[in-house]
Amino acid sequence: MLASVFDLASDTLKYEEAALRQFVRLIDQTVEARVAATLLTLMEQKRSGAFGLDGLERGVGAFRAVLSHLRSDEAWADETEVFSTGIRLQIVDDLLDYKKDLKRGQLNFLQNNRQRGYLEDIIKWDYQRRFHNSVYPLVLFAAVKRAQHVAQISLSGIESKTENLDRVGSF
Repeated sequence: MLASVFDLASDTLKYEEAALRQFVRLIDQTVEARVAATLLTLMEQKRSGAFGLDGLERGVGAFRAVLSHLRSDEAWADETEVFSTGIRLQIVDDLLDYKKDLKRGQLNFLQNNRQRGYLEDIIKWDYQRRFHNSVYPLVLFAAVKRAQHVAQISLSGIESKTENLDRVGSF
């Protein structure tokens, strides 16, 4: 629910003051202060365009918010693992939402030249090893598996374009 309200306030209503006030009111009433602070930081970073790694860093903040909300911080004590998992979960989200993101003009890593490395990484990701004890592994596994399939198709398309360019260049 919070993700939907976050997207409504940021993407649909373009950070209108009334929408942001409603978002703040909602998170103040529904989540702990540290989760609310993480979500507010995410909103401000999104508003200012301050996300690194082709926008994928937004997944790190979102993942931290989920971990805090589920009180799973201790299970994810390694900050490097939190960071890399957050990036990968954002890749999954971007792959599954690509058409919608493109249509709405939203941030998506597939719109940049470095997509190949991200696609290769998500295809190789052994998500089952890390998430086998997750509360909702089947839902998560289905989403990641679908994203890996989309990544393989996308990577094949990049390779086909490269091969076609190589052929054109050989004339």
